[in-house]
Amino acid sequence: MKSRFTFGKNLSAAFLLVLALFSWSCSDDDESTVAEPSQVTLAFQHTFNTQPFALEQEYTNAHGHRVKFHAFRYYISNVKLTRPDGTTYEEPNSYHLIERTADHTQESFTLPDVPAGTYTTLTFSVGVDPASNHSTDQVGDLDPNQNMAWDWDTGYKFLVAEGQYFNTSEGAFKNFLYHIGHDANYRTITLALPSNWGLTGENRTLDLLTNSRTLFGGPNVIDLSATGFSSVMGGANAALVADNIRQMFQLK
Repeated sequence: MKSRFTFGKNLSAAFLLVLALFSWSCSDDDESTVAEPSQVTLAFQHTFNTQPFALEQEYTNAHGHRVKFHAFRYYISNVKLTRPDGTTYEEPNSYHLIERTADHTQESFTLPDVPAGTYTTLTFSVGVDPASNHSTDQVGDLDPNQNMAWDWDTGYKFLVAEGQYFNTSEGAFKNFLYHIGHDANYRTITLALPSNWGLTGENRTLDLLTNSRTLFGGPNVIDLSATGFSSVMGGANAALVADNIRQMFQLK
């Protein structure tokens, strides 16, 4: 009788041990299937309508002016990815200078630690948000040595477009200089991601087409002969260009 009781007790203990090992194994398997964070690169492919964008290349803008760019620079800030349930991943310290100049080209950056999951929209802003716009004691792409800051009171240049246009009345190329800034001209863009766009621990790239023609022609057509001679920091003309910036980007 005693041996039968001992046998039953041992059998129960063995069963509990097997059950515990099974549970631990399942838990371990579940943890191993959690995807690592992904790297997401945002690559900005500049165009002038359907033409590739190049410095010193002559184009025709929406007003009919022949134009060519010497420099094209702008800040992308506060990048955010949104999930179907409305929760978000927001890049910390999110300020990136995108530029095409005679000396330097920088047209992409990487979000290094984006959690796995499905995302529905990409949101970013062009410019520097008010919290950082009036503090030029910054590092990285906000370092004033990047020549994108006026001063503490005025803040940063959100977008710089410099070049020439052909003035038909004078029969000669004239300079245009657009430096868009001020808090009122900070613009935010949200783009829909492809259906079921998800991250499972792999590296991904989002290609964004940036149509520089839109800068002076969509939705507001800018007459460079009337507004293009000097720096535009704030005011009505800067607001028109800033509104055009909202239409400048699309996902490829």
